[in-house]
Amino acid sequence: MENPIKYSYKLRPGYGSDELLIELDGKDQPDELQTDLILILEQNGFKLTELKDIWQNDEWSFIFRSQQGVVLLSRDTVWDFFFLMGENNQADILKLDEILSKNPLFEKLNVNNSDYQ
Repeated sequence: MENPIKYSYKLRPGYGSDELLIELDGKDQPDELQTDLILILEQNGFKLTELKDIWQNDEWSFIFRSQQGVVLLSRDTVWDFFFLMGENNQADILKLDEILSKNPLFEKLNVNNSDYQ
């Protein structure tokens, strides 16, 4: 049987911050990861409200809203890293961590939070 895991992610603090974010590596299948993440967000009550092409930074920003607030899905189009960040909204980041951890396409990688101080 084929291994269903396609993506890995880390729940970690932002550099020099106590705020948690989710970092995903999409280098093998970035377009598929983007599609899967948007679908997962929408299936779990997040509404896409804005899309920004930040061409100076080679970045796409997808802004979602939930009952708890705003979640930003950011894609670096050079390195194909993705970040899920809450704007003063840690509840949704923890909720998304739980959702991804139960999804067979995702593998959660352990991190040492002190590496991000």
